[in-house]
Amino acid sequence: MKLHSTMHSTVLACCDEGLMGKTLRHGGVDVEIRASFYGNEKAGEEKFVEAFQEADNANLFGEGVVGIALNRGLIKESDIMSVAGVPHAIVYRM
Repeated sequence: MKLHSTMHSTVLACCDEGLMGKTLRHGGVDVEIRASFYGNEKAGEEKFVEAFQEADNANLFGEGVVGIALNRGLIKESDIMSVAGVPHAIVYRM
């Protein structure tokens, strides 16, 4: 998990641990799951939920983290897409 902050917003980037360092092919695009974006900090469910609620935007990858967000009512089923068979959700709050 990693929080990226600017003067105007905070983005939460979080992925399942097992995805770190992998490259997912989606159509003609490679999506790299890197620690530089998703971070190295391991977070439990409560810490993740707290960070999600405080962030302006979120980028989530993996069955675990997307499942937690869905089960906790942070996202809806319609917010979830699949990238190379891996659940992915991007949340923008205005």
